[in-house]
Order: sequence, then C-alpha cells, then structure tokens
Amino acid sequence: MVQAEQLLTPMSGPKRRKPARRLPSLAPADRKHEDAPETGLARFGIRLSQGAIQDEPTDFRERAESYDMVARLTVYTLNATVLVLAFPVGFGLLIFNILGGENLRTTAHTLALTGLGTALGAAGVMADLLGLI
Repeated sequence: MVQAEQLLTPMSGPKRRKPARRLPSLAPADRKHEDAPETGLARFGIRLSQGAIQDEPTDFRERAESYDMVARLTVYTLNATVLVLAFPVGFGLLIFNILGGENLRTTAHTLALTGLGTALGAAGVMADLLGLI
C-alpha cells in the first residue's frame, strides 16, 4: 500500500551507471571448433564460404538430396511454390530437377529470385528497374 508521504515526494528516475573506464576486449573468438565436422553446419555437409559453390558436386548421384526422401520432398515442395509464383519458371525448374537430379541449392536460389521479382513487380518498382537497363 502506498503511503501519503510517498505520493508527495518526487520519484527518483533510474539510477545512472558510471561509464566504464576500460573498453571490453574485442579479441576474436576461438574458431577451432568451427572446422570440426561434428559441429555446426559442417555436420550436414554445408559450408558457408565463397568457394562453397565450386565444391558442389555436379553429378546428381553425389548429392545428399538424391538419397534422402525428406530432402527430395523439400526440393519438390519448393518447386511447387515456384510453380505457383511464376508458372514458366517453375515448369522449367521442374524439368531441370527431374532430368538433372534434385538440386536443393538451385531450387532455393530460383525461389528467392522469383519471389524477389514478384515482390518488385507487385510494388511497382520493376518498371523503374527495367528502365535503367
């Protein structure tokens, strides 16, 4: 319960902290655990580097999507999404995935670019961008 004296006294604001005299250490973190195959994305064979696309196998039998049913369903679900967004692009991607083996990276990139084009077209910015070309 609030006392009458407390209502009459001015409330104090948040206490200010004194500034630190030293800056925190910004030394790089220990990165030896990132290269271990049992941790992070490396466990799934995924590398996020500039050379990752060069290391991707071109033979469909070497890709993980060819043998994992969940990965194959993921590829074709993403492909169905592209079919809904832009039928000609999605149909071409479907033929590519059927004839060339499932490729999750290509399907995801196609979905991202198709979604970007659809969003820019809906926003009315596409005509301005094409006018720059």
